[in-house]
Amino acid sequence: MERYSWTQTLEEVTVVVPVGRKVKGKECKVDVQRRSIRISVPSAVEENERVTVLEGELFAPVRVDDCVWNVLDSDTVEVMLTKEDRMQWWKCVVVGEEEVDTQKIEPEPSGLGDLDPEMRSMVEKMMVDGQQRG
Repeated sequence: MERYSWTQTLEEVTVVVPVGRKVKGKECKVDVQRRSIRISVPSAVEENERVTVLEGELFAPVRVDDCVWNVLDSDTVEVMLTKEDRMQWWKCVVVGEEEVDTQKIEPEPSGLGDLDPEMRSMVEKMMVDGQQRG
């Protein structure tokens, strides 16, 4: 069984962790801090014991209040981490894990309407500045 898989956009990282047994949301402990994550579930072997399925320092800081998690299909924990820096591709979720080559990431096409108002204003200004120079 794989430890976890993950995907990302410029705004968020989604981590999918198979836990190896049926669990309910209230049995899971998901602790997301600005720079760390810890997910634990009840042990399938020892009663009253917990097993940590993912723990470590995050690649980059997250907006804790915007992060959410849920249980999928009773045996998988999914965590959505909202990036603090929405202009950075992560090389890994947890520092020390295998890294991906961020140069090979092909982002989905997006329009200005996908950006938050502050970012949209900055991009529009850059576009106008570029046209004035050309």
